Amino acid sequence: MVACLLSGSSAHAARSVDAERRIGRAAAPMCVRSCAAQASASIEGMVIDSGTDVGGVLAGRRALVIGVETVAGSAIARALAAAGVSLGLATMRADEAVMVARRLQREVQAAGGAATVYAFDVMLGQNVKVSTRQVAKELGGLDLLVSAVDRPLDAPLERTTDSELASTFIANCGAHLYAVRAALDEFRRAEGGRALLIVRDAGETGQPGAAAYAAAHGATLALVRSLGEELRGRGVGVDALIVGEHDAPEAIGAAALALLAAPPTAPVGRIVHVNEVQDVTL
Repeated sequence: MVACLLSGSSAHAARSVDAERRIGRAAAPMCVRSCAAQASASIEGMVIDSGTDVGGVLAGRRALVIGVETVAGSAIARALAAAGVSLGLATMRADEAVMVARRLQREVQAAGGAATVYAFDVMLGQNVKVSTRQVAKELGGLDLLVSAVDRPLDAPLERTTDSELASTFIANCGAHLYAVRAALDEFRRAEGGRALLIVRDAGETGQPGAAAYAAAHGATLALVRSLGEELRGRGVGVDALIVGEHDAPEAIGAAALALLAAPPTAPVGRIVHVNEVQDVTL
């Protein structure tokens, strides 16, 4: 496993879903070991040596992936599992997405990996905090956070209600805030950690007809830039990976691994596109 990255600048705990019975959609299975991607571009900054064994760097670490029902979340979870990371697979809500997470869990376990499914409510900060604490306890600690929350809202602004505006901002930005805030407590216990926030490219380019959705993702980019400075020197990295509609799941997973495997000396607050990760092979 080789990677080279050129980088730029309700108070209820999550229920371990193994104890629940739910009915919902099941995602089509994909082999954890089939992930492979290469992308290239040029960003100024730090380089992960092309001889770096990403699997060796990440093997044995403990990660929480929130939003595993999304394309990006499931792709990154698969890549982390292939790298030997123990996983907490969290859905954004306790709904049919749980079945998607269960399918992914079985896939990871069939390949020899470790994964447990949790149902979060990402709309409630206290739920995220208590649930993250539970995940960390069951994993024996937490080294990595991936927040891949995403809830689209395709509606012209003049036809968007106050309730829709509020829920869109919480689901697409506030949920990231809740996740990072909760993870920081665990990173402090582990004396360091890395968080990766997945942002849709609408947050950078805008999206006519979905202004609220695009604005929420844009706010997440500001969050990452701010945290890059706020957390400097604390052994904690927070980066953003910008994902586009046409980015392949395998490329998303590979790019995420390269960012999460960055050394402690790597810049923080980086905002990177999937195609700005060079020579990543899983």
